[in-house]
Amino acid sequence: MPTNSSFFVFLNVLKTWGFKIYQNKVVAYGIMALLLVAILIESRQKTVVVFDFKQTYAIFLKEALNRKLPEDEMRKIGARFPQAVANAANYYAKKHHVIIYTKGAVVAGAEDATPEIQKLIAKEMQKSAR
Repeated sequence: MPTNSSFFVFLNVLKTWGFKIYQNKVVAYGIMALLLVAILIESRQKTVVVFDFKQTYAIFLKEALNRKLPEDEMRKIGARFPQAVANAANYYAKKHHVIIYTKGAVVAGAEDATPEIQKLIAKEMQKSAR
């Protein structure tokens, strides 16, 4: 439970916002509890996952070379790849509330998110090709 002084500060804040409920301690404590729960949910600790960039880049190169595209088209695809990786990794990190390390940077204990991130990269590459 919050201390009495923090409770009275909270009541005064409600009062300045025009709330008439500041006299009802049960309602005020309920609002305060909901705010604390929201803060705890939002500030949960992030976990670490790994992403095998070397493998992903090797797959990208192999597939690009197998398509036997003209050199200028290869340059365009090659230029889009880093941004697609960054977009996919950022999206995955935000969606799953994680920190992503390259596979070689973590010895053990982290989940491998490579397949999921590779799917996101493929979608990003398709989206940027349009």
